[in-house]
Amino acid sequence: MRLDLFIHVLGDPKTGEILIKQGELMAKNIDDLKASVTNLTNASKAILVLLQGIVEKLKECSTVNDFQALTDELDADTKALTDAVVENTPAAEPPSA
Repeated sequence: MRLDLFIHVLGDPKTGEILIKQGELMAKNIDDLKASVTNLTNASKAILVLLQGIVEKLKECSTVNDFQALTDELDADTKALTDAVVENTPAAEPPSA
């Protein structure tokens, strides 16, 4: 997406500079938002594929041993997913005083 900002200011030249800086900041914020949405969409798709795989594996289970093996596999997958979320989640910033 392209954002062009044209400003025509009469009077104080600092007003124009301020508006230009605000426009640049707004464009950066839009780019950051687009990146966040893309990351969230990719994560959502990955989770959907994972859940569909689990459903298929459950359908294939026919014995108690099959279910135990699947349980063990899901436990390992859960740990790996949890570790990835923790690793990729920024630490909360302390509240400002």
